[in-house]
Amino acid sequence: MGSLDLEVVFIGVPKLPAGAADLDAKDQAALQSLLRENSCIAVFLSSQLTKAHFSYSFTLLWPLLHNQVPDQHAGGQGGDGALVSSWWKGYVASNETFASIVKQSLRAGDMVWVHSHPLLLVPSALRQARIPSSCTVSFFLHTPFPSPEVWRVLPHRTQLLQGLLASHVIGFHLFEYARHFMTSCRRLLALGENVGAGPAGGVLSIDLGSRRATITVSHVGIDCEVIRHRLGQPEVTQQREALVNTRPDLRGRTTLGGVEMLNKQQGVALKLLAFVNYPPWRTKLALLQVALRDHGRPEESAIVAAECVETVRRIRSSYGDACVEYIEMEGDHSWSVYDRLALFSLSHVYLNCATRDGLNLLPFEYVLTKSALRQDGVVVLSEFVGCSHVLNGGMRVNPFNLEHVVEQLDAALSMPADERRARLQKDINFV
Repeated sequence: MGSLDLEVVFIGVPKLPAGAADLDAKDQAALQSLLRENSCIAVFLSSQLTKAHFSYSFTLLWPLLHNQVPDQHAGGQGGDGALVSSWWKGYVASNETFASIVKQSLRAGDMVWVHSHPLLLVPSALRQARIPSSCTVSFFLHTPFPSPEVWRVLPHRTQLLQGLLASHVIGFHLFEYARHFMTSCRRLLALGENVGAGPAGGVLSIDLGSRRATITVSHVGIDCEVIRHRLGQPEVTQQREALVNTRPDLRGRTTLGGVEMLNKQQGVALKLLAFVNYPPWRTKLALLQVALRDHGRPEESAIVAAECVETVRRIRSSYGDACVEYIEMEGDHSWSVYDRLALFSLSHVYLNCATRDGLNLLPFEYVLTKSALRQDGVVVLSEFVGCSHVLNGGMRVNPFNLEHVVEQLDAALSMPADERRARLQKDINFV
C-alpha cells in the first residue's frame, strides 16, 4: 500500500507440508527472520492446536456460516459434544496466540485488520490484552453471515458475537449479511442497532453502551491492472492452446466454463445434473469444469467428487466424451491464474450453481477477461452467491430448481450479440 504511504505487516500461520513435524525453536527463529525481511510475522501453532483450530473453523463454523444446519455438531462427528468442546478450546487458544503476537508488534496509532472466520475472537483477545487505546481494530468477514435462526444453533454463539463486537469496525460483503449479524446481536445480546448521520449518509452501528461498533458493507473487488497484465503473458496463450489441443473435439462447440471447490455449497454436482437435463444443445455444447479438492473438508470433498465423477460418466456414456471436460485438481496451488484465465477466454458462458457462497471473485475475473480480449460472454450466477447482487448484467438462477437453471442457460446461449455486449458492459463498469 505504498501509494497510501502505509507500512503493512502481514501476520499469519506458515503453511508446512502435510505430515511435517512442528518446527523447533531454531527453525522457527530462522523462518521468522526471513519473513520479517518481507514484512511478515509468523504465528507458530503446534500441530495439535492447528488441527483443533481448523476443525472448528472449517468443519463446524464454515458450513453454518453458509446457512447449513448440521444434524449433529461437527458434521456428524460430535457425538456427546466432547469433540466440539476440544475444538473450541483449540480455537480459543489459537486466537489468543494470534492476539499475543499482534500485540508484540503494535505501536501507538496502528490499525489492526483481522480477516474472516478463523479469527473471530482476536478482537476481544486484543482488548483483553490491553493494546494501546490509540490503536484501531477492524474485522472483515469473507463469508456470508447466516440467518439468526441458523446462527443460534452454534454452541458458542454469544462468545463469537462478543469477539466480533470488540472491533471498532466490522465489515461484511452485503447488507443482507450485516442485517443478519445485527439481528443476532439484538436477539442474543439485547443490543440495539443505530443508523446515524455520517459523511456518506447513514452509518450502521451497534450500541454497546460506552461505545459503538461501526458496521460497514463493501464488496471486495479484483486488481484489474494485474489481471490485464497477466492476460498479456504468453502463459495464457500456451495454456489455452494446451487445453484445446488435448481435446480437439472442443473446436466448433459452444463452451460453458466453471471453477469451483468440491464441497456441497459450491454446487458442482447440481451444475452437472442441470447439464444432464439440458438436451437442446448437447451436440453443440461442451462444459469445461475445473473442480478443486477442498482440503479444509476432505471427507465431504471426497463424497462430492465421487458424485460428480459418476454424473460425468453418465453424461459421456449417453452423449459422448466431448460434452464434458471434467478436470479435478488438488487445490489452488495446482491450478494457476494463467490456467484460469485461459479457461475463461475459451468459455462463452460462465456458469455458477452454488447453493451458498460469500467471496467469489472468479465471475469478476471472467468479465474482465472477456472485456480485455474483446470477446462476448455471459455470466450465469446462482442468486445465492454474493457477487450476484452486484453483477447486474449477469443472469441469475436458483440452483435448487434445475428447470430454472436450464431455462436461463438456454436464454444465455440464445442471446443476441448486442444484448451479450450490453450485459458485459454493465458488469465491467462495476468491476
